[in-house]
Amino acid sequence: NGVDGLLEISSSSQQGLSFIFTKFASDISVETALRRIQQRVDRARPELPADAEDPSVQELSSSSFPILIISLSHNEGLGIIDKTAEDLEEDLKKIKGVLDVEIAGNLDKEVIIELDPQKLEVYKLSIDDVSGAVQRANTAIPGGVLKNRVRTYSISVNSEIRVPEQFRNIMVSSGDVSVPLSKLGDVSFTFAEPRTYSRFSGKPAITLSLSKRSGENIIQIVDMVKKHIDSTKINYPPGTKINYVYDGSEDIRTIIADLENNMFSGFVLVMLVTIFFLGFVNSFFISLAIPFSMLLSFTVLQFMDITLNMVVLFSLILALGMLVDNGIVIVENIFRHGSMGKSQRDAAIDGTSEVAWPVITSTITTCLAFFPIIYMPDVMGDFMAYIPITVIVVLLSSLFVALTINPVFCSRFLRVSDNKEASKMTSGGRFYSWMVDKYDHWLKLSLRHTVPVLLGAFIVVIAGFVLYGMFGKEMVFFPSQDPSDIIITAKMPPGTPLEKTDSVVKVIEKIAAAVPASIKNIQATSGRSGADDVFSGIGEEYNEGFVRLSLKDFKDRMIKGRTTIEELKKRLSGFNLAQ
Repeated sequence: NGVDGLLEISSSSQQGLSFIFTKFASDISVETALRRIQQRVDRARPELPADAEDPSVQELSSSSFPILIISLSHNEGLGIIDKTAEDLEEDLKKIKGVLDVEIAGNLDKEVIIELDPQKLEVYKLSIDDVSGAVQRANTAIPGGVLKNRVRTYSISVNSEIRVPEQFRNIMVSSGDVSVPLSKLGDVSFTFAEPRTYSRFSGKPAITLSLSKRSGENIIQIVDMVKKHIDSTKINYPPGTKINYVYDGSEDIRTIIADLENNMFSGFVLVMLVTIFFLGFVNSFFISLAIPFSMLLSFTVLQFMDITLNMVVLFSLILALGMLVDNGIVIVENIFRHGSMGKSQRDAAIDGTSEVAWPVITSTITTCLAFFPIIYMPDVMGDFMAYIPITVIVVLLSSLFVALTINPVFCSRFLRVSDNKEASKMTSGGRFYSWMVDKYDHWLKLSLRHTVPVLLGAFIVVIAGFVLYGMFGKEMVFFPSQDPSDIIITAKMPPGTPLEKTDSVVKVIEKIAAAVPASIKNIQATSGRSGADDVFSGIGEEYNEGFVRLSLKDFKDRMIKGRTTIEELKKRLSGFNLAQ
């Protein structure tokens, strides 16, 4: 209450745990929102129960979602690869750009100490003495600070027990009595009750889910992770199977490949079209506007601190078709001046200056058409703003290339070799002359009958609105595409044991496997625990699980993903074991 910019507040509670979600206006920065909430939390802390832990304030970011999911499995069971998976988890956390690594399906180890009451009585020791000794022997103690002129180092004395057998040698003391723990009872080592279950294609597996820091390069992180696994898998137990369940970088790579393909295709097509009128050399100058404008746009976007996210890549593809318009006008007019007998330098200067202002005006009017989108309000405006910004940057870059780089090339390499070449420009050949004659005929006819032409144009516009209202589809933010992954979530009532949740997830797995689909693999997880992240679950949530269906590549699919989703909804419509 009273927090500036706060739009909405909600809460969710379970046994021993509560979440409070706040939603701020889009013009409030994340840092400002975190600071304001932290101030209110600090003010409310004295009113909390004495035994409550300190509340944690965190940002909900899309970067917290996994960018890469890795599955480790072994035919002889998970005990063989459990240590390998935990070591891999620690190694991946050290890779630059990785925010967190959540592990599921691993086997937690625990120490069972069975004390003999008679021996405790003999040595005059209590259970509290044993508990205190174990805690003191398995902790990290601050040891001070080491300073020099360059850096300051924190020193700690790390006495954490890493070898289970060391528990037997822990000394339990009380007064003058000090005996090893092994003389007070039995110390055994076993696997704790699982907090999560994970399976890959129906077989037990250990799953590692990586999330990245905001603004980091997803492709670079994924490449470094895979390179690390490739270099260390020789040390894994023989027979260890490594599978990449989900790779978030694949979508980015696909869009970048499409952008590169469109740039190359546009370069070739522009050359093929313009070479018909301007010749090879001059059409080559026009086509160069595509790579030069794109490189200049990338540089400007980098200085503006705009990353190549999905929206920016989409905008670059959108603007690609408008890059060569300015270059065509400039080079065509320079060629016309050259065909009049002027030198290359004079043709470049006169031809560019003659059409410079019309080219500048037309580019600015196109930019102004996109400009208002920048000021769309709320979250939608923040999301959509990247489209006009990117398109405007690309158009202005193409204008710069057309007014500077293209004339320079023309002043050095423009070729108008003879009258035949000049005639080719001015008349365009037989086909071009035929098109000009037809256009001239219809233009004169339209000018003689202006009223019918204007009336017809008005009717066409009105008919367009009417037909769209009658037969047009509803407006969508982005057109739906066939999915690459399908996720089925299952939520049981709070307090449901993990084994029961897992039994329900297994049923969903069987249903999903029987559905007609082009499935590459199926990965399932029951329970969530251990991560300091509201997306992963703070504390233990045994009542939740999910099944992820990874579909084959689009070119290899026999059945569409949307068909699979509809069939899954139909088969799970009467499923009442979970939400």
